[in-house]
Amino acid sequence: MLLSLPSELLDAVVRALASERDVQDLRSVALVCRALLPIVRQELFKVLHVCAVYQPYMRPYFEHVVELRISEPVNDPMDLSLLRSFYFVPFLTPTSFPKLTALHCTSLDKSFFRQFPRRFLDALVSISSVTALTLSHAWFRHPMQPKMLLSALPNLSSLSLADFEVILGVGAPAPNWPSPTTLIHPRLSRLSIQPSVWSNASTHLCEWLADGPAAESLAELVVTDERGLPCTGILRHFGPSVRSLALPLREQEDLQDCMAFYTGLRDLTVVLEAYSTAQGPWYLLAPFFVHGIAAERLERVTIDVRVRYPMALASAVDWATLDRVNEELDEDRFGALRRVVFVLQWRAELGWCPEWEERETVARNVEARLHYLADAGKLETRVQVVKEFPDAVATNKNAPGSHAHEVLPPSA
Repeated sequence: MLLSLPSELLDAVVRALASERDVQDLRSVALVCRALLPIVRQELFKVLHVCAVYQPYMRPYFEHVVELRISEPVNDPMDLSLLRSFYFVPFLTPTSFPKLTALHCTSLDKSFFRQFPRRFLDALVSISSVTALTLSHAWFRHPMQPKMLLSALPNLSSLSLADFEVILGVGAPAPNWPSPTTLIHPRLSRLSIQPSVWSNASTHLCEWLADGPAAESLAELVVTDERGLPCTGILRHFGPSVRSLALPLREQEDLQDCMAFYTGLRDLTVVLEAYSTAQGPWYLLAPFFVHGIAAERLERVTIDVRVRYPMALASAVDWATLDRVNEELDEDRFGALRRVVFVLQWRAELGWCPEWEERETVARNVEARLHYLADAGKLETRVQVVKEFPDAVATNKNAPGSHAHEVLPPSA
């Protein structure tokens, strides 16, 4: 009876399980019927930890891998030693990983980059299918190393950086490193950055990226931060080519000079902390729409309000600010605006779930305050719990995308 169902439906069921990141459920489905096994494998092995390449029994499944994670294994000295010796490099070939499109490097300290052998970069050059790179909690020994890594990916179009560091003074260029003038600047279309509290390495890398084709090719820029760090050092390197921009609104940070260059914006997301947590940025929201952006081409605005701890949901919003936003977004200069999304959200890990009636009350109040937009059919309101905020750069703890699973080799 199961086999009588359309294959599209079976695919949808497996993808739904994969979206919940429940590996055990996927394994159970694989045991139900032999016909389901190929479908499950496509999801089960989408994301693979690099230490799994050492296991011969894993190699038949490399053909399903879409994302490869390179991170230091926990409590496994043998795998850690193999990783730091770059033992995995011979397996990084387009033949072994025909579907590989993403590399995710996380929790790599300066010990990993002590050698940074040329053969590792040469292997990356050979895998031309890789278009996305994530560097999360990665500590380099020299400013040249991240540039060499990016230069080794010829078709890189998406880059995510989170707590990315360069530890100055602990390393020097090796004799076999290429000349800085020969490095290839990637033609990025998407850049996501969570600045580090310890250094301005992200800003310096943005400056290098902007000296290349990314200055004209970058279409999406996401700046995310939960610690109140300024984002002007990143914004000032880009501008006219960006169509989609997401950024936190911060008190005591003047964005107007930087935003003057973002003349092609179609999609803007403004991230705010809950009003009861940080009141100052709320007072800047309406003036930001008036003076801070070029509105003539803007088609979509998202006001993303984030709740970090349990509270009365009504206290997360400055209602007077919404009255002013309602007036400003109804002005003629926002004539191209087609959609305004107001999102009030919190992470599931809080273990907190407000009553449905409270959520509905807040949603109705938002619609009442933004009534010009609601009456025009432009307003969308969400009060929701999420597994992770949409601009979060994944770490070891969080899988990189709701569809992905990290497969590790079993412990000895």
